[in-house]
Amino acid sequence: MSVASEKKTEVEIEKEDSLPGEGSKYEVTLDEALKLAKAHHRNGNLTIAERTYKDILRAFPDHFPSLHLLAALLFQIGNFEESLAFGKKATEIEPDDVSCWSNYAVSLSSSDRNEEALEAFDRAISIDPEFFEAYSNKAHTLWLLERFEEAEEMAAQATLLNPKSTDAYINLGVALAAQDKLDEAQEVWQQVAKMDPNNVKAYSNWCNALRHQARFEEAIEKGLKALELNENEHETLNNLACVYKELGDLDEALVLFKRATDVKPDYYIAHSNTALTLMEADRYPEAIVSARYAVSFKKDYAEAYATLSFAQNKMGLHSEARVSANKAINIEPDNPLYYLTLVEILIATDSSDEAEAVLQKALDLGPSEPKTLVKLAEVRRDLDMMDEAIEAIDQAIANFEETPPLLLQKARILERANRVEEGLVVVDKALKMAPKNPWVLLTKADLLLTVNRKDEAREIMESERENLERFPNFFISMTSYKTFSKDDPDFEKLKEMLEKSDKYGPDGKANLHFALFKAYEDIKDYDTAFEHLKKGNDSNKELHSVNIENMGRSYQLRKKAFAPAIIKKYEDVGCKSDVPVFILGMPRSGTTLTEQIISSHPEVYGAGELYDLGSVVRELGPLRVERADAMGQAYIDKIKARDTTGNAVRITDKMPGNYNQIGLIHCILPNAKIIHCRRNAIDNCLSCYKQNFAAGHYWTSDLETLAKQHSLYTDMMDYWRKTLPEGTFLDIDYEETVTNFEEQARKLIDYVGLEWDDACLKPHKQKRAVLTASRDQVITPIYTSSVDSWKRYEKQLQPLIDGLKG
Repeated sequence: MSVASEKKTEVEIEKEDSLPGEGSKYEVTLDEALKLAKAHHRNGNLTIAERTYKDILRAFPDHFPSLHLLAALLFQIGNFEESLAFGKKATEIEPDDVSCWSNYAVSLSSSDRNEEALEAFDRAISIDPEFFEAYSNKAHTLWLLERFEEAEEMAAQATLLNPKSTDAYINLGVALAAQDKLDEAQEVWQQVAKMDPNNVKAYSNWCNALRHQARFEEAIEKGLKALELNENEHETLNNLACVYKELGDLDEALVLFKRATDVKPDYYIAHSNTALTLMEADRYPEAIVSARYAVSFKKDYAEAYATLSFAQNKMGLHSEARVSANKAINIEPDNPLYYLTLVEILIATDSSDEAEAVLQKALDLGPSEPKTLVKLAEVRRDLDMMDEAIEAIDQAIANFEETPPLLLQKARILERANRVEEGLVVVDKALKMAPKNPWVLLTKADLLLTVNRKDEAREIMESERENLERFPNFFISMTSYKTFSKDDPDFEKLKEMLEKSDKYGPDGKANLHFALFKAYEDIKDYDTAFEHLKKGNDSNKELHSVNIENMGRSYQLRKKAFAPAIIKKYEDVGCKSDVPVFILGMPRSGTTLTEQIISSHPEVYGAGELYDLGSVVRELGPLRVERADAMGQAYIDKIKARDTTGNAVRITDKMPGNYNQIGLIHCILPNAKIIHCRRNAIDNCLSCYKQNFAAGHYWTSDLETLAKQHSLYTDMMDYWRKTLPEGTFLDIDYEETVTNFEEQARKLIDYVGLEWDDACLKPHKQKRAVLTASRDQVITPIYTSSVDSWKRYEKQLQPLIDGLKG
């Protein structure tokens, strides 16, 4: 287009059916050109409209209507950069045009230039204080900046200025929902639905608010209504998918997330949610891909980097995971969630000192958001801080709602804390909300197995088989009650599942290999069984690092802390209670059987593996002479609180690792009974190697490391034997217990100072929680088949045997 003179009002435009640059042009007046451009714009012919606006601007570069309308059109088609350029020029030409400033502000906000957008909105409002669109759109920008109270104020003002604006009400609703004012938000969605029954955003946001209130059936109803109105609305697809995810219907959730990203490929939120859902299904390689998509579309998406970090950590990619966690921290340095994500990696890499420092940083930032509190609970659980973990998950529930995922996390922590009956109550609450959630079902089955309710566990597993057998954990739980045969269909399913195991992380592969180890051992194919046992342990080694030298140094520090001269200072101090009975030793050394015998006595409460000793040290320590009595009493208070009978004379604590704490026990509880369980070293280590521990004991995944750990343990026990007064603890040998059962049982009951009771001859009849790798053995009569069981694997165990000799 050319201008013949300053007075000329014609515009040279391209014909509608010509391609750009073909040269087919004709002249019209400026008014005619603008009318033509507007008509194309209205009718959705955006390419022709854009071309026409630009033709006008070539002739009249400062033509305000064309600048303003072209900026709006470019915003429509997602060309924010050009939209901003033309919008800014429009504000310079007409600095008092309120709609121009408001539209320019919207473009700035869509380009993540939110602070500048707020200034532009304020300019619009200063020009016309009653221009409701500026208030409504400013509310949305404030919501993006997480300034929710201000967003609510702006949106409310917009509704007062224009009570018929559904957009203003929608912005008010999302601001209320962001502040957990969910009842008020729902009132807004109801009002919008009455004003405009076909408003997709109202039903979509309503769905999301109901999900946050754990009203899942209603949430699905509103989500489906929104999709009925527009089946390709990406936010609705994402919101409804999140509902199905919380209900545990992971397949349906993934289908909907996929539809959302098909509609809008750069929808980073749905990509991130896809990653989270895939992680719940143990499909970590795919989760990494989805998280990478999320951060590729939004470079500063801290939450997606944290998700990526978690998935990488679960794949054993610790260096990459640490980089991703640090990216999240750099983007949002004041968000404690990302520091906790880093703590998990540090725990996995055995960097305990750094983990403690980073954890303290997270705590200093004051975690309060539910997802952050859940992560804090997980970290504390992994650090064996069970009371603190339960406190964090309870706070998350109090700050949010009792949703199935939160209840599931609480049930799992309660199980680890040996509070199994409480865990069953919690998991039943979750099942009422989400009766088909696979992880809730599997957790309930596991809890039932822990309290020797095998038939009920089997019923859950078999009745929900179609829903559950997609997950490796299903088969691990099955091994607790099933003996495999060569032609067993489940045996074949396991082998088929292993062939497709690349979609799982090392943890899932380990579960499959351990289940196949059990299956092959059942059919007495010991060579193949051991192949799977080694592969299962090798998979676990990918997930966790073990620094055995650091462990050795910590043992030496323990000896120095309880040198003979120091122990002597604690004579005649400490709490004099004789209630506690500590049962300790290497894992798989017979501690569970020993506790089961003692706790069969009617005057004994078997409390299981307790973390209370560590809690006392954290709360009242470090140990000093003047604190010894208080620390001992604090421990007594904790274990008595666990006694459901209320009148136990003795309470057992069978945390095996307390062999490291015998010096501490002696100083704060000098009258406590301490029973040290011993077992043939090779049998003991093989039993550890055969066990896919739920958490901790990472040194059991390597035969040479196992040998070194056993040597450290033996050396520590020798030290206590030489240093502490004779009779401080009783040595009890597993082999003696299973071959001379009654004699050993009587010896144990006599040692703890109780009258004999014949119930102690039938420990397998108890129905109490057995939170241990040995739970399947202690609910069957005493047997001797585990003695010298290592000999069938003698060839494969040479690295262990050589290490134990050394």
